[in-house]
Amino acid sequence: MGAAARLKAVVLWKPAPEGPAEPEGPVMPVGPVGPVFPLEPLLRLPSQLKHVCSPFYILKNLF
Repeated sequence: MGAAARLKAVVLWKPAPEGPAEPEGPVMPVGPVGPVFPLEPLLRLPSQLKHVCSPFYILKNLF
């Protein structure tokens, strides 16, 4: 797990409220770590950036 993912997990983690919680407004599905977000695009992003920022890719497109 990368540092950014660890930081995100720490930020999203919340201790469970004591007693039954009353839902307020639209309820998001809550996973074991926190609110469930579409993580797939976030996980795909670093590999896309690595591909675009690789020197070979830049050189190939320049010449």
